[in-house]
Amino acid sequence: MYRPLHSQLSPNQKFSYTETIVSELSDIVICMWELNNKENTDSFISNLMEDGCINFVVNLTAKSIFYSPTHELALNLNSHYIGFRLKPGAFYALTDIDTPTIMNKILPLATIDETFNQISFFALDVDEMKKILTDYLVNLQKQAEDLEFIRLFDQLHEYHFLNPKEVYEFVNFTPRHTQRLFKKHYGLTPKKIISIIDENLSIL
Repeated sequence: MYRPLHSQLSPNQKFSYTETIVSELSDIVICMWELNNKENTDSFISNLMEDGCINFVVNLTAKSIFYSPTHELALNLNSHYIGFRLKPGAFYALTDIDTPTIMNKILPLATIDETFNQISFFALDVDEMKKILTDYLVNLQKQAEDLEFIRLFDQLHEYHFLNPKEVYEFVNFTPRHTQRLFKKHYGLTPKKIISIIDENLSIL
């Protein structure tokens, strides 16, 4: 199973970082993560490696909720975050929004779901927030019509194809159709996905 590594988020003296597996979200989420500051600092973590994942993020300090690709996250170490690292392909499956829409920016939750009551949400304690967020994603998961491309990314990781031609043969689509589908579901070309998987496997 594909599980990207992020050495940039290893705990240090300035902040704490944890990852938790959420069993009821195992089809769509790699992990729930939490980052919190240990001391006052103006530092940021940014320029994280591109991993094909979209993150569902809550900034408890700024009281904001948004989706963002990993490589676009600029995390203020003076803030407290809860995030869910969605599997590649999960953003499209959950929102029905083509993934290229979000590949170079953050997308506030309020722009795509006005029903989420953020005022009530930010009045909760952290454990209650995590429960609400988990239930919210579970509900989106139940409504998702097709998780096929989420499972496909795990297969691409498992078989470790060496070039796009092998990917086209595996999915049994024409190169043009494959590229169009991959862009919609992952926001990435087959060639870029191979590169991401290669880099991830080289770290393991």
